Amino acid sequence: MWTVTRQCQWPEGDNVVEISQGGLDYTNPGALVAKYEGEFEEFLDPREALKAALFIKAQWVKDTGDYSIGIAHGATLGFTMPFEVEEEEEYLHEWAEKAYKNLKKCDRCQEVMPDDEKEWFKLIDDFSVGGEEFCSENCAERAYEFMMEEQAKFDEEEENENEERN
Repeated sequence: MWTVTRQCQWPEGDNVVEISQGGLDYTNPGALVAKYEGEFEEFLDPREALKAALFIKAQWVKDTGDYSIGIAHGATLGFTMPFEVEEEEEYLHEWAEKAYKNLKKCDRCQEVMPDDEKEWFKLIDDFSVGGEEFCSENCAERAYEFMMEEQAKFDEEEENENEERN
């Protein structure tokens, strides 16, 4: 999960839009009061967090005329640590895409799984030997229905083959 905030970085005082990994509890403490859409929101998809950060930066530059405002990303792990500003927007897009590709996805819909594994859904029966994990109860139910349909088809084919042999 990523959270986007505007920061006045310590100790230099640079204005930066930060994308912090880990949610609200893992942002740097120097966050400015939310002024623009997307600030202090939590995003499961880093690409969406970057989109919000780019929007926030554009609005902040427009309001202040400060073209030195940058975007930075990182993980504080609960500590205070200013992130290094990325100069190239292309790099930020590459980072977000790579971070997205490395996220755990739902085995049915391929949406990003919630950060908290307690929110994941798993099937507990003879069919889920592959350890499939789902983002919602709905996805788990749909996967179960599909598995039951496939099992019924298999059983029917096996029954037909047995009838042909006899």
